[in-house]
Amino acid sequence: MSVLVVDDDEVAVFLTERTLRSSGGIGDVRVARDGVEALSILGSGCRPSAVLLDINMPRMDGFEFLEAYAHLPAGVRAGVVVAMLTTSILDNDRRRADATGLISTYLTKPVTNDDVDRLVGLVGRSGPSTD
Repeated sequence: MSVLVVDDDEVAVFLTERTLRSSGGIGDVRVARDGVEALSILGSGCRPSAVLLDINMPRMDGFEFLEAYAHLPAGVRAGVVVAMLTTSILDNDRRRADATGLISTYLTKPVTNDDVDRLVGLVGRSGPSTD
């Protein structure tokens, strides 16, 4: 299973990567510092099993990324679990994210082993994606 972490917070990325790698269920972890970089990674042929997406980032935030992501070819999005990664989710933000129809779950920073287990379970139910 591969994961694309989209977050500009270096400490959060470090902790998320450490938890993902130590879980044993994640084979590859890639990092994008904002939505622009994430779209570039996806456009290069990377097909992660899951995307962990922060809301607040420079250049292109999580909501702007979701708007662009929704227009990517279905084959790029097929089988990919998108999880909103945040320190806290405001009701308005949650409604806005839910309205996209692209968010599978919400993970609160820092990501825990239980979060990784839940993510692996969601990926297993969504079907295979290729790296």
